[in-house]
Amino acid sequence: MARDMDVASAAGGVPPAAGTAARLRQPTRRDRQKRATREALRAAALRLFAEQGFRLTTAEEIAAAAGVSRRTFFVHFSSKDEVLLGHVAEQLAMLRAELDTAPADLEPVARAGHAVTALAEAMQRRDDLLVQLDLLHRAPELLAVNLEQFTAFEDAIVDAVGGWLTGPRSRRLTAAEEAYAGLVGTVSMAALRAGLTLWRRRDGRGSLPELVAANVRQVRTGLSAPAADPEASPGQR
Repeated sequence: MARDMDVASAAGGVPPAAGTAARLRQPTRRDRQKRATREALRAAALRLFAEQGFRLTTAEEIAAAAGVSRRTFFVHFSSKDEVLLGHVAEQLAMLRAELDTAPADLEPVARAGHAVTALAEAMQRRDDLLVQLDLLHRAPELLAVNLEQFTAFEDAIVDAVGGWLTGPRSRRLTAAEEAYAGLVGTVSMAALRAGLTLWRRRDGRGSLPELVAANVRQVRTGLSAPAADPEASPGQR
């Protein structure tokens, strides 16, 4: 699944020189206009989703709210789902880059946790993250799409851990190594998802990456239950 969501340059086999040239090319006026239109559509969609719900909002309404045609909407987005989750490929590429550069002297759970925490930091920089999380929570029809997103992240971690375990040698993972890599991927995503859930419940207050990093530390130390606070009320314990 993760491989299916590679960024276009990687999937299309663009030569390194061409890729470098593309990265160095300055955005044209047309590029800026396209980006502005896409952001206007996304802002209008999120506003309408919040006001009247995801299911009841149509592409035509989003386009009208952004001041463009229905055709223009579909030039930028294939569906309403993509408006909400169209940034996943970018985040996946970011996660893979963080996995590639995570400190090699860390053990695999900490190394994956380092990458996931960096991803959480990038997520929080999006000014619409809380709106997105609230919409996903209230729209059960998006659960499958959301699960696909986290499955892609998990697969990227599993692939990275497999590479860490084999090192520079090209060999098949043992059954134990394969199971371990899968487990690291699962618990790393659990740390991220638990952090996102708690951050949303706190209305976006506090640091998301700190929550995720704390979850990773708990996983590494065996998920020991926190000590009860004797001054907390029963509802807070």
